[in-house]
Amino acid sequence: MAEVWAQLKKSLVQASGECLLTNAMRVGYYVDSDIEPDTHRPTPPPLKSRFATMHNTEPLLVNTANSWGLRPESFCGIENLFLASDYVRTNTDLATMEGANEAARRAVNGIIAASGSSAPLCKIWPLHEPDVLAVLRWEDRRRFAKGLPWTDKVSWLGQVLHEANHFYHKIRGFRWALGGGHRQGHARAQPHQHGRAHAYRLK
Repeated sequence: MAEVWAQLKKSLVQASGECLLTNAMRVGYYVDSDIEPDTHRPTPPPLKSRFATMHNTEPLLVNTANSWGLRPESFCGIENLFLASDYVRTNTDLATMEGANEAARRAVNGIIAASGSSAPLCKIWPLHEPDVLAVLRWEDRRRFAKGLPWTDKVSWLGQVLHEANHFYHKIRGFRWALGGGHRQGHARAQPHQHGRAHAYRLK
């Protein structure tokens, strides 16, 4: 919490440099009880990491299996009702701010289409699955093909391949950084503008 407060104080300043926040303004704070300090639990990917200092015991991120058919699109049968939340069907398909952001973009596109506006449509990106997790996805596909349930345990072969793949991508990223990747034709990732869960209704 001290780190977050320090970042806020550093960011919220006047043009003169004077900080807009004082410690006297802080009434209290709350950290989710599901966030536990624990360096010995497995963290995603399901391999123990010596860098992990906190562990989230609430499995919120992944949507419930077979829930896709129960989730709505950003538009519905009501002409002036549009939905924007992480439960909407999106390419992201995760309960994250990025999923809510994509849902909001889809809702805005629905509003533009329904209103006949000439405003440009929001861009929708396809899902990008990082290559560094390719081995873990391969393990999942193998288990699924055998009719086995998901598990956070990784076979010894999977662990070896995952570590090798992770090391390869670290070296690749290091070389990319030394070469100034974004200056040699590589696109720099743009930060997401975090969305919120809303339902929009037009008059």
